Amino acid sequence: MSAHATTHRRWRLQAMSPHRTARSGKVRIGVSGWTYPPWRGRFYPKGLPHNRELAHASSVFPSIEINGTFYSMQRPDTFARWAEATPDDFVFAVKGPRFLTHMKRLNEPGAPLANGRRSARSTSRRDGKNRAAFFSIVSAAS
Repeated sequence: MSAHATTHRRWRLQAMSPHRTARSGKVRIGVSGWTYPPWRGRFYPKGLPHNRELAHASSVFPSIEINGTFYSMQRPDTFARWAEATPDDFVFAVKGPRFLTHMKRLNEPGAPLANGRRSARSTSRRDGKNRAAFFSIVSAAS
């Protein structure tokens, strides 16, 4: 048996071991934003004020992507306003900045990540709602 096959077999046996600690998590299904004019009168009740759309969407979905963080830095007071409009157990998925993923191509990530985290964390320390982050990565062929 090759060294690779032996290592792989050992890994499989460890993975199937009843003594292995199981990890559990929570899966949240959401949508990628909440400001979509075609949703008005369909998903959003007819006549719902635009400033109540997040509150309505968060009453249906347990998580929503903040797509705006992809396009620009958001102010801490904006994060705070969004947090106030959503239920206590709600979680935002903060999208990583386009500047980092599409323009800098993940090179020199320190400053863009620090700036985005600083802005989002200003409210998450209080309410815990900015707990998920994800990045839309541009392909090498683009």
